[in-house]
Amino acid sequence: MNTFEQQVKAVLEANKGQRITSFEFEGNRYWLKQTEKLQGVEHFLKPFPQKALQREIEQLTYLNKHSVSTAKLIMTGEDYFVTNDVGRSISSLINDKDITPEKTQFLVTLAATELQKIHQQGFVHGRPAVRDITLLEDKIYFIDFENKVSNKALEHRQVRDLLIFIHSLYREKLSQQCVEQAVESYVQAGGNEIWKATIDYIKNKRWLYWLLSPFKPIARTDLIAAFCIFEYILNIK
Repeated sequence: MNTFEQQVKAVLEANKGQRITSFEFEGNRYWLKQTEKLQGVEHFLKPFPQKALQREIEQLTYLNKHSVSTAKLIMTGEDYFVTNDVGRSISSLINDKDITPEKTQFLVTLAATELQKIHQQGFVHGRPAVRDITLLEDKIYFIDFENKVSNKALEHRQVRDLLIFIHSLYREKLSQQCVEQAVESYVQAGGNEIWKATIDYIKNKRWLYWLLSPFKPIARTDLIAAFCIFEYILNIK
């Protein structure tokens, strides 16, 4: 029987140059991520792919050390790393054809609560849209952290996190009630100060809403979701 290391070596050999590959070992799923293979102009836009991969490894190591809800780093090499599987994305789950409104609400409020937990730990995700939040055995995980670990402008970056999360709920065309209950879960988990700062931020940007309003009739998904955020928060007394 192959050892885990032998299995990883076999997967590497069979998938040379493939950025991300999933595989199974002893009934568990894992993900192998390799150094990005650049082509053409990408060599100028992303000149150091191996360094970028090593930064990902360093970040995952740090997040794991501090018990942040993300994938666990299982194995690393000069040009690859392996993590465990952390389930399906919330985006995928809430788009199941047979999902109930109650289950959708449960998932997004659970995600909101866990987002506040990583904020309480002093971390920022950078892009916590529901496609980058997963569920495995009723536990929430965050994948693909974008922000470097830093305390610089922490509140502002956590406000941005919360706005991106809310924006992703509107992108999924969830009800206003569902969005508001998710926000309430974030607040109840300890996020009241960040929510207040988010309200202040949006109200200070109300001029942007009026500037973009003429484009509302032709707006597409992302801009429509942005309008929804403005209309939600600007109507809070």
